[in-house]
Amino acid sequence: MVTVFVRKIESLSDAEKQNIITSLSAPAQKRLESKRNEKFYNASLCALSLLSDRQRTALGYTDGGRPFFIDLDTDISISHSASYAAVALSDSGKTLVGIDIEDIIEKSPFPRFLTENERLALEGGTPYLNIWTKKEALFKFLKNGSTPFIGLDSTAPELHCAKFVTVTVDSAILTVCTNKGEIIKIIEK
Repeated sequence: MVTVFVRKIESLSDAEKQNIITSLSAPAQKRLESKRNEKFYNASLCALSLLSDRQRTALGYTDGGRPFFIDLDTDISISHSASYAAVALSDSGKTLVGIDIEDIIEKSPFPRFLTENERLALEGGTPYLNIWTKKEALFKFLKNGSTPFIGLDSTAPELHCAKFVTVTVDSAILTVCTNKGEIIKIIEK
């Protein structure tokens, strides 16, 4: 099973921030400190608040910036938009996850990053954010760093043994990508 935690990004109290920061592993603290932009820093703290103290203590990052757990048999993916933070956790390291959340917008800001098949889906009426969040979630799901984002085609998930679940959360679109037909439980905090 994959569990997704979602929360609105808001200012955290100093006590909440301190609790999150002190429970982080050294690599996770270093990654958080690298966030120069205050909005990204706050969004990252909100995402990290969705993890337990044990999970924050076990959190590591690859050289490419992808999160993983040290000595926990679970997979993790983290995303945030301007308004929401989301974390996807699997109940087994064999179930891989990727997640993306984006605030609902009217226009397509990055059409140049879409493949020809994705452009055709857009022209056929598929909402842009459904395509974009699938592409981002698939990229995170693959976790290999060698798959180029621009050429990644979210309209052909079977090429990567991937399955998608896309839902609306208030004023955002959230997509989870997994390698199994797992039950996905979404918990709003």
